[in-house]
Amino acid sequence: MRTTLLALLLALIAVMASSVPDPCLDNDYAHDHYGECCANGGYKIEGHGEICKTVGPKVKARREL
Repeated sequence: MRTTLLALLLALIAVMASSVPDPCLDNDYAHDHYGECCANGGYKIEGHGEICKTVGPKVKARREL
């Protein structure tokens, strides 16, 4: 019974997580939250790579000012 309930709960969490849009897929959000979205391997998360390639140089240039 416990195993079934745990499996059901984990499945529900997975469904809920997959239906929530990833804010890091928005250029403005990814730019403002570069550390959260792209740094430390965040660029490896599905969908983040192209966004991080776009916003990364802008964020790094801003840091150099």
